Amino acid sequence: MKHLPVENGECSSCHNPHQSDNKKLLLKVDAKLCFDCHEDLQQKLTKAAFKHDPAGNGDCGSCHNAHASAESGLLLKERAQICFECHEQKDMAAVKAHANVLQKSCLECHDPHFGQDKYLLKTAAKPNGAK
Repeated sequence: MKHLPVENGECSSCHNPHQSDNKKLLLKVDAKLCFDCHEDLQQKLTKAAFKHDPAGNGDCGSCHNAHASAESGLLLKERAQICFECHEQKDMAAVKAHANVLQKSCLECHDPHFGQDKYLLKTAAKPNGAK
C-alpha cells in the first residue's frame, strides 16, 4: 500500500527538492505536514480529552510510514508490535481487563490516537458500553 501522494508521484506535496530547514527536505515538521491533508484527524485530536502520546506530540512517524507499507494504515509494523515498542507486554498482562486478550489487536478496544477516556477505550470496550 502506498501513500496517495507517493503513488501519484507528488513528492513536492511534502518535500522541497531544493531547500528546506527541515530534515529530509520536508516542507513542515511532524504532524503539521500530515494535518495539511488529514484535517479531520487534527480537529478530533484537538477536541479529545485524552491523547495517545505519539499522536498528541505530533509524532506520526513513530507508528506510520509516510511513503508505503505492507500494513494497513501505512503502519511501520504489525499493530501489536507497534504497541509493544512502548508498552511492555508484561505490564499489559498485569491489567485485569487484558486477561486472555493479549493475542488480539489492542485496537479492538483502544483508539490509537485519542479518546474521551484516559485509557483511550472505544465505547464498545467500556464496561456496559458506557460513554
